[in-house]
Amino acid sequence: MVCEYRYGPKAMEYLKNMPDITYSEWRNFVRQKFRKKNGNELAHAGKVAYYAWRKLGRDLNLSFEEEKPVSFEFKESQFKTIKKIDEKTEENFKKIGREIYDEAPKNVMQFETSTKPLLMIFEESYKAPRMVIVKKKGFFSKEEVLASKIYRYLGATVFDVIDRKNMIFIEWLDGIDCETLKKLGKEKDALNYIYYLGKASADAHCIGLGDRLHNERVNLLILKSDVVEEFKDDVFNPVYNVDYEFAFMKAKLRKTPEEDLLSVRLTFKKVGLENISEDIIKANLKNLIDTYVSGFSKRYREIQENYKINKKKIDKLLSEYDQEVFQLCKMRFELNVDILTEKLKDMLISTFLS
Repeated sequence: MVCEYRYGPKAMEYLKNMPDITYSEWRNFVRQKFRKKNGNELAHAGKVAYYAWRKLGRDLNLSFEEEKPVSFEFKESQFKTIKKIDEKTEENFKKIGREIYDEAPKNVMQFETSTKPLLMIFEESYKAPRMVIVKKKGFFSKEEVLASKIYRYLGATVFDVIDRKNMIFIEWLDGIDCETLKKLGKEKDALNYIYYLGKASADAHCIGLGDRLHNERVNLLILKSDVVEEFKDDVFNPVYNVDYEFAFMKAKLRKTPEEDLLSVRLTFKKVGLENISEDIIKANLKNLIDTYVSGFSKRYREIQENYKINKKKIDKLLSEYDQEVFQLCKMRFELNVDILTEKLKDMLISTFLS
């Protein structure tokens, strides 16, 4: 699989010492994904997921080995909100897990809630524990499922949503909404944040993702870690897009790629600069612009390389979804990145430095 982003040993060393987070911080992470049809949040589902996440940090005894950079021991007895399932169901989902992810989950358990979602935890081929929530269909639109597939082929950091029969498989990512982010006060953190935001903006631009001012999240544990520089382009992007029901918007895609740079510029201002302290902006504005453009350009080139590798699969998915969307996305996957990058840079300089 192309561009599967995983934790390396150094990143895992940092993550295993991660601090606890509050329930309100966790709700910022899950609130967009647990919805009733009338728009109300399913608070119980988010709460169960939060306590399970906290338990994982305490109940996985991580150890480092030469052959397996990270192994762990899972203590089922510590979970009060999830339970073991019957052997037949467990074997069935282990088989499904092997078919989908090329490995069987070590553990399959069930949340004790009304919707009865399952939790699958993998360990074998991944360098860190991997959590997959299994839910019944009904929570996700066809755009969300399609965008997650396209993003996966393009190597984006993504809620990996896989559609199987009457079930949806969701691989979870850590993070908080950028719109609730406290202003970054360290220059290193600000520059890393703006670089990865540039990458996330390229992901949004290439598939016509709408509502870009409210649907970015950031994993501060990775962003602020000491290892983020070493893994700049090797781990998943700690700033990433969510809410893929706004993907493939024809109103966005029908604009020329250059016209749609207005959204990229607005993201730089509203999601980028407004989350950085004024002192850092005053001293580093030109550097922040260059760094944002660098992330955007770097990611767009990655997108195009991955499109070439996975072209047949991506084209098939998009053409089956909508022929016009297919042609418009294809144009963005194959555009001249140098020209687009220069226009973005000129636009930002003329707006913020003139």
